[in-house]
Amino acid sequence: MEAVIKNFWQSVAKQELPALREYFVTTAVIDWPNTNERFTREEYLVANCEYPGAWQAVVLQCNQISVDEYVSITQVRLVDEAISFHAISYYRMIDGKICYLKEFWSEDGEAPEWRKKKNIGKKINS
Repeated sequence: MEAVIKNFWQSVAKQELPALREYFVTTAVIDWPNTNERFTREEYLVANCEYPGAWQAVVLQCNQISVDEYVSITQVRLVDEAISFHAISYYRMIDGKICYLKEFWSEDGEAPEWRKKKNIGKKINS
């Protein structure tokens, strides 16, 4: 299933509508809690495939958490710009297809100035 999830993210980044549709059951539900949005499969496809820009995605980690549930951490970058995100995705599968997807997105960036002034924490990646 890890290969399926990695391929899914490549289709997400390339905004491949027909290929993406095949990863979901027709009744799939997709939640984006950060923006308080719930999508049907077709609504998710519009939100993803009509999002502006060219994107790259790298699945950094993928784990099975139960018989039909998986979680992944993916870094998504806007090509030719210094904008990137990390997405943590929870998948529930039926017969190898996504029936439920919950994604948490956060924009990558520097620590806020108030924490830098306190000289706390260390960089994860240099």
